[in-house]
Amino acid sequence: MSADIQRTQGTADPRGGMSPATILFGLILLTLGVLWLLDVSEIMSVTWTLVGSAILIVIGVLLIAVARQGSHGGMIFLGIVLSAVVLLGSLASWPSFEGGVGDSQVTPTSIAELEDEYSWSIGNQEIDLSNVDFPDARTTVSIRLGTGNLEITIPDDIAYRVEWSVGLGNADVFDENHTGAGLDGVYESDDYEGADRAIVLEIQLGLGSLEVME
Repeated sequence: MSADIQRTQGTADPRGGMSPATILFGLILLTLGVLWLLDVSEIMSVTWTLVGSAILIVIGVLLIAVARQGSHGGMIFLGIVLSAVVLLGSLASWPSFEGGVGDSQVTPTSIAELEDEYSWSIGNQEIDLSNVDFPDARTTVSIRLGTGNLEITIPDDIAYRVEWSVGLGNADVFDENHTGAGLDGVYESDDYEGADRAIVLEIQLGLGSLEVME
């Protein structure tokens, strides 16, 4: 009788405890939280490629830890997908977590309302600069979006230079379409070099669709 009791007390219920999927989800949330805190605290600049790499490490460590506990096809598939994303992301500069989350429309009507930099993490953003009366100078505006759709309209009566990059997705810049990974380009109006009045756009999009038009 005592031997049976000892065996019962020393044997763990195989159905008890957390599943590997639950542990993975918790570790991913923890990783994201730590990286976000480092970025917000300006201790380091966190990019989407770095996030993917960190999660890959988490998946790899967990797979080793639970390798003898049956099949883990879901985690392996997630690891393969993230590996592809990290590889593609390394082909371009991906914006960091800085900025807000959600959809928005930016429609400044004067140079005083125009900001030097616009930055979002996730969302669909529309920026319409067609109502701004730009001064006789070269005005530079930086626009960054981590993931989402970005639509930018510039005035049709001003010289321009557009420097853009898309980590993964689609870019339609002045009716020229580009699709794939590691996309980038520079567009200048014919009168840009000699113009006293011009706008310079520095655009970075991590994942999504970019459209720039007049």
